[in-house]
Amino acid sequence: MKLLSQLTNAFPLWVLLASVASLFFLATAVPALSVASGEEQHIRNEYYDTGEVYAAFLPEPDGTYLRKQFRKDQTLANEQYFDQNGLKEERLYDEQGRLAQEEVQADDARTQKTITRYYADGQTKAIWNYDRGRLTGTSQVFFPDGKLRETFEAENGALRVVTAYDPEGQVTFRKSVDEMKAEQDEFRSRRKSGTLRRYTPNGRHIEEVYTEGQLIDQNVFYESGALFAVRKYRSGVREGLVRWFYEDGKPSFEKEYVSGKPVWLKCYRPSGSLRYEETFEAGNRVRKVEYDETGKVQQTFAVTETEFIPVPAS
Repeated sequence: MKLLSQLTNAFPLWVLLASVASLFFLATAVPALSVASGEEQHIRNEYYDTGEVYAAFLPEPDGTYLRKQFRKDQTLANEQYFDQNGLKEERLYDEQGRLAQEEVQADDARTQKTITRYYADGQTKAIWNYDRGRLTGTSQVFFPDGKLRETFEAENGALRVVTAYDPEGQVTFRKSVDEMKAEQDEFRSRRKSGTLRRYTPNGRHIEEVYTEGQLIDQNVFYESGALFAVRKYRSGVREGLVRWFYEDGKPSFEKEYVSGKPVWLKCYRPSGSLRYEETFEAGNRVRKVEYDETGKVQQTFAVTETEFIPVPAS
């Protein structure tokens, strides 16, 4: 009792109780699993509200551990491998459980990394190299059959030169970023008409159509060459229907513009069903309706400033 009195004088009682509770939680929250070697390996799981496993942590005796994250249907979504220096490798999987992307830290300081993306059949789609979060060296994009499609040469995070190849390996395009920008400026200043091709650092190439120096159409493509987005312009501002697509060609978003301001937006699931739609007034979002897979309304929201407020069902 004397010791307890001394402790409570030094620390508030709630601090002591919280400390004891924390120690109890740490001692009981991580169940033990026996392994073949006779040693104990600890697994800690996190769960969805409905009871399915959300994530599992699998430590090794050497201090490394693997974290696996699952979708609600329990298909594997990603894996993360940690060593003594932190995250070392990460793998992302698509909804069919196929490896879609792999990220590997190339040095112990975690300043350099390589990101490899894959086609559905496992063929390498692209290899990107980064240093301190910036594109560096030579990165490559491949056709589905494995032949080289494009190379991207970067320095200190800035894209320098892009080279494109046809399926036979012949160069079809090679320009520096400075050349592409100069060509774009020339179209605008000299009111030229035609189609320009340029690239973004994430591997998407863009085709822009100009009429007398005015941009009227813009098509954006995935690394694979599949269409990513179609945008329309009038007098330098977006006009009409803008569409985005999943890589398999199904629509992902549609957005209608009038005089550069959005009027409505629709978002689709990969299955093709409508996920939600939004309406706008004077360019500001005012309403959102969410749907389930069958098309039934799940929830309706009104928007006050930037916050979605649920609207009770009538």
